[in-house]
This record gives sequence, C-alpha cells and structure tokens, in this order.
Amino acid sequence: MSTANSVAPQGGCVYDLNVGESVEFRGRNGTVRRITLVALHEQPDRVRGVVRFPRVTVDVDGERADLVSALYRLPSVVNGVKIGCAVTRQVAKAVSYSGDIHALDKDARLRCWAPDAPYFGPRPMVYPARQAWFASMTQMGNERTYVDAGELTLNDPKRGIYYHYGVDIGGYDKAVPIVAAAARTPPTMHVTYYPTQDLRPNQPIAFKARAFIRGAFAANKGGIEHWDFGDGCQATSCSDDQFDERWHAYAKPGRYIVTVERKAKNGVSVTAQLKVVV
Repeated sequence: MSTANSVAPQGGCVYDLNVGESVEFRGRNGTVRRITLVALHEQPDRVRGVVRFPRVTVDVDGERADLVSALYRLPSVVNGVKIGCAVTRQVAKAVSYSGDIHALDKDARLRCWAPDAPYFGPRPMVYPARQAWFASMTQMGNERTYVDAGELTLNDPKRGIYYHYGVDIGGYDKAVPIVAAAARTPPTMHVTYYPTQDLRPNQPIAFKARAFIRGAFAANKGGIEHWDFGDGCQATSCSDDQFDERWHAYAKPGRYIVTVERKAKNGVSVTAQLKVVV
C-alpha cells in the first residue's frame, strides 16, 4: 500500500495517486476504507488530441466505480466514501505552460469525504458577483476552452488545447460588481515610530500608521485608527493610503505595547502592535 501524500481540508482529504496505488481513508466516525486507483482513462480524440472525457476507475474496499474528472460532476458515494476526481495527469500537463497550476506529479488527484461531511466546512458560501445565477457562460473544472477557438486546426495546428482551471463565472466586464472577494477582507496596515533608541520619560515620540485600502479592499474603505499607547492614553488617526502621524510622550520608564486597530465597513478589523522601551 502506498503512503500517498494527503492534505486534510475542512471536511475531507486529498490524495495524489498513481494507478495501482492505495491509501487508507478514515471517516469522521473512525471507519477505515482502502481506496485504490485502478485505472486512468484519458483517451484523446483523433482530430485534435483533446481529452474530452477524463475519468478514473477506483476501488473502495472491493466496490468499483468510474469517476468523471471534474467537468461539473459532484463526488459520488462509493462504499461509504464520498469521492471525486479533481484532475488527471494529461489535463494537468496540458495547462503546465502557464505554470505548475495543479502541482500534480502522479496520475490523478482524488478528493474524499465522509458521506455526511460538508464539502467546504460549515461556513456558508456566497455567489461572488452581483448578477443573476448563470447569467453568463461559465468555464470551469478542467473544461476545454472553446471561447478562443483553440480547437480549430486552421488557426494553428501546433497550438495546444487549453483546459480551463479555476472557476470563471463570466460577467459584464467593469460593470458587474464583485462582492465576495471583498466581502470579508480586512484592510492591511503598517505602523512605526521614531526615535526608537535611548528614549526618556516626557520625550515626544512620533507614531505613524498607514492603512492600505485599495483594489478589492476599496469597497471596505472607512473607519479610523484607534491608538492605545499602553499607558492609559489613547488617540485616533485617519490614514487613507498615506501615513498619519500622532505624537506621544511617556511619563514613566517602562516597556509599553502600543496597539493600533482599524475597522473596515464590513466590520472586519486589522490590528498592529509596537513595543516601546522608555
């Protein structure tokens, strides 16, 4: 039995296997199932060499099943294991000119869950664009791309076929608002102070903060920085992509933790801290 690499995301495990390799999958109730990759099916067509229907054959403790690799297929329950195939070798190789997108060095990638386990964990997911569901054509999950006419040999007989990876829901460019990418993203922040050495009581110290709220963060722009200098004194600032400065002096020697927090419109906050020795 192979000791195949596995990754345990919320609700399941991911295994990269070669044909003939096996792994043991342990369900949430402790049940163990032996999963074997029995066969890989990647027959290209005779015209353009396109793998149109990649699939694998798996054995789960004696029960066999064929799994279509992605192509809008949900995982199937086979002998007590919810199992799907994310990508196969030839499809991963076909998109390698764009980089090691799938990072697959074996024949296939299997995803496994307990039958009653959620796919992505308990947190809800939202449609990432403010438009009607499937209002545009979609391309995702290893589907060969047709929008660029890549299959037409008259264009370039030597050109490879591009298999779409990731999820492209489509939409009217620069018009449809993207909501999910910025829905729960916090701003980022840089804080600093000067001078930093040989500080004395009652010496003025300059503190600066800069919140970065750009691009996907722009929808969350808002709020101010709240400073806590660690000695009971507080202040506020408002840095919009530029440093905003506040001065403070400590009355007594000591070690102080300065905390700066800024909350975005969506309620998500970013916190930064400094250590000041007087």
